[in-house]
Amino acid sequence: MFVKKKILIFLFSFSNLLILASLFFSNFSLGKFWFMINANSLVGFQKYAEKNSDILSIFNIDFYNTILMLLEMNVILFFGFFLLLFTSLISVKLSN
Repeated sequence: MFVKKKILIFLFSFSNLLILASLFFSNFSLGKFWFMINANSLVGFQKYAEKNSDILSIFNIDFYNTILMLLEMNVILFFGFFLLLFTSLISVKLSN
């Protein structure tokens, strides 16, 4: 049990560190990261999205704005919040 608490404290601290680091690296978005890895696959994803965007129009989802929002999102902030949420859920699960 003591090891689990140490792991949870480490994950909680690391997630807070990621959230603070996102303030200093505010221009590190998913789209820029994807562009640095392979720009051609980003263009291929756009072609795939344009070809299959009619499926989502049935549900009144603005696909392009949703994808643009996800690509402009700060990766470090996203992983920090995700890890914080994961740590919180695990700690609630372990307390029961």
